[in-house]
Amino acid sequence: MALNILDHVAIAYQPVWGRTRQLVAVRLRVRALDPDSVDAAHLLHLLENEWSESAPTPIVAFADRQLLSQALVLAPSELVWLELPDLSLGAGSDLVDRVAVARLQGHRLVWPAALSQVEPGMVDSDSMRHLLSLAPEEVAAVMNVVAQRRHGGPRAPSPLPAGQLYRDLGSRALAVHCLDEAQAWGISGWPVDDVLRPYQRFGVPVDRLTLTEVQLTLQKDRAMDTVEDVVHQDPVLTFKLLQLANSPLFGAGREVGTIRQAIMLLGQNRVREWLLEQRPGAHTDKELLP
Repeated sequence: MALNILDHVAIAYQPVWGRTRQLVAVRLRVRALDPDSVDAAHLLHLLENEWSESAPTPIVAFADRQLLSQALVLAPSELVWLELPDLSLGAGSDLVDRVAVARLQGHRLVWPAALSQVEPGMVDSDSMRHLLSLAPEEVAAVMNVVAQRRHGGPRAPSPLPAGQLYRDLGSRALAVHCLDEAQAWGISGWPVDDVLRPYQRFGVPVDRLTLTEVQLTLQKDRAMDTVEDVVHQDPVLTFKLLQLANSPLFGAGREVGTIRQAIMLLGQNRVREWLLEQRPGAHTDKELLP
């Protein structure tokens, strides 16, 4: 049944980054390719059975109104959040009624909305979070608060409600304020271009924390699978280590395509020495983690 369901849906995903700059949730956009062959109950049951409790929270957004309506009348899930359409655009009284009943039943819902639509002083809830977008004038107001704090001015409260999701911010400073000052639940759409701008000239360096973790893993003689997993946490480190293993200096007869092969070719002692050589230029910029 599970395989049949997956044959009839298309799923897109978007990461949601939290205060530690790690994944806290994943937005899953589900569209039925053959609506007659899919029902929300089986799809959500599949997610609950296959999704690890330690994995980021799944937020399911059904593109098909029929599937969303089905999901809202099911028993609430302890794992899955349901993302609603923007109700301000006109959802129909039937869906509004279903949402009201779903809240009373205990469904956990994410409501996309503009910041101007939420009530002042709104606090986060265990059953309802907002996915907020900011208008240009609202962005300007937040950045004014950021500038005041940066220059030692009065510590004005953030105009952003805590515990919510924010999307498509586009600015590193705005994302940092949302997570660190406004205590947002997470950010959907990390401001990649703005975060990478300072590294345009010389490229992104390796992550210092990952370097240290790899060194400790090698010193403790951990299994190679563990070493590979740690190296893969930093794509820049992964690239540089593979680049080293494939350089003319080591004259490999074939292309080295995995970290395991690279370490076996170079030897652990040479890898440890190389890791130490990377430390002076390594970064501690947590905004690069996403």
